[in-house]
Amino acid sequence: MFSFYKYQKIIDVSIDLDSFFIISFYFSYNTFISRNIIKIKQRFIRLLIPYTIWPIIFFIFDNFTHYINKKKIGNFKYLYYQLLIGTGIHPIFWFQFNLIFLSLFFTIIILIYRKRYLLNLFLIGIICYLFIYYSSVTLLFTKYNNIAIFSTRKIPSSYIYSLIGLFLFSIKIIEKTKNLNKYKIKIILLCIIILFLCLYIKYLFPFYPYYLIIINSFNSITLFILFTIISLSKLNNTIFSNFIKKLANYSAGIYYLHTKIQNILDYIFIEINSRTIFVCLINYLLCNFICFLGLIIFKKSYLRYLFI
Repeated sequence: MFSFYKYQKIIDVSIDLDSFFIISFYFSYNTFISRNIIKIKQRFIRLLIPYTIWPIIFFIFDNFTHYINKKKIGNFKYLYYQLLIGTGIHPIFWFQFNLIFLSLFFTIIILIYRKRYLLNLFLIGIICYLFIYYSSVTLLFTKYNNIAIFSTRKIPSSYIYSLIGLFLFSIKIIEKTKNLNKYKIKIILLCIIILFLCLYIKYLFPFYPYYLIIINSFNSITLFILFTIISLSKLNNTIFSNFIKKLANYSAGIYYLHTKIQNILDYIFIEINSRTIFVCLINYLLCNFICFLGLIIFKKSYLRYLFI
């Protein structure tokens, strides 16, 4: 059995980040509409610290290893690209770039349109969808290099998912699902059916981005509703619930670190594919351990945002 986990390759471990945009903006709704500059500033600090500091650390580390191995030193141009648009030396920060850009954009719209901000955001969302539908994204970004395209072409779709998060909070979706407790089993079954249908359609029409945005939106909303209606209140204050909460604290830090840790493990496990369950588990545990230590060391400083 151990050999299965050690050698069995994970073919597909992709998880759409659409849900994370929805969740992020759902739980940031009050921060945005409060127009509280201090709260908004705290949000940007939380996003900008890992966005800027981790790439610099990785750039220094990579150049040090290149120097030791007598390889070519990395070009500072790529660090500039990384800090500007979230890709260049550590591409996973495209997500953070989109999150920062859209947070700033939403903040400006909400500050300008104090009463009709949601309507204006919806109108912009329609424009974003039409922009994708008519393949304007592809045509516009063909003029730029792959580094510039990688982060910026995702902005229109990321905007739509972020808007969904705000909208779900505005209609108080969690409160409404709690009022449907007597239909819980039926709703859970319906959500599972929708998820399977979304998965089937998604792989049936893989080359139509305007379809995929609709399907991914339904998929993400369904997942969100599914987890809000499943009651975990009975697990509160148990060893299991506390363990899950501790692991969840480091989800951002694990995301920032996992690809770099994977690169290190590639050198250690030469004969074992880095996508095996065994190596992925080691990667996850190492990332957790690093974040655990980092949070202990920097618990009282802003640097704790590197790990949480």
